[in-house]
Amino acid sequence: MIEARVFEARWHVKLQCLLAWDCGIRREVQGLSREFNVILRKEPEGGYSVRCVELPGAISQGETEEEALSNIKEAILLVLEEVERRALSPPENCRKEVVVV
Repeated sequence: MIEARVFEARWHVKLQCLLAWDCGIRREVQGLSREFNVILRKEPEGGYSVRCVELPGAISQGETEEEALSNIKEAILLVLEEVERRALSPPENCRKEVVVV
């Protein structure tokens, strides 16, 4: 019986283009970037899975390392869009506050 070895590595994914909201209109902001830590794992069945450490909802996969890393960038952007959408429109019975830590 051959045991499958799991390869796990930490990568920094730098997003070169983040999304911003300007008067409710989505637009791309060039030149802004942020680094995220992702865990890239070689799957025993083949391919790679990848997840973002800072954004647990950002999970993706790919046949190659490059494809998985490209896909996680898109997943990170989608999670950030959703976080921003929720922050801009809290439920009616709530109010938004800012806390400095």
